Amino acid sequence: MASHPKKARQNYRRGLKMLEEAGTVQFRLLAPDEPLGPVLDRLAVLKRKWLDRNSLVSDFSMERRRSSTLWLTCS
Repeated sequence: MASHPKKARQNYRRGLKMLEEAGTVQFRLLAPDEPLGPVLDRLAVLKRKWLDRNSLVSDFSMERRRSSTLWLTCS
C-alpha cells in the first residue's frame, strides 16, 4: 500500500473505516481451486439487500451463466 499515492491510501483507510463501523471486516484470498460461484451468489444477495434497504435500483442486472461466469448486462 505504501507504493500508492497519499490520496489513494487515505481513501482506502476511509473506506475501511466506514466498513468497520458496520461490523467486523475480514479479507481472504480464494484458493485457485476454490469455486467462485458461491462467493458471487453471496455478493449478489448482499447487493440486492443493500439496494432494497436503500430504495435503489441497479443500472445493471446480474445473470449467472452455466460457465459460472458472472455477466453484467444492461437492463
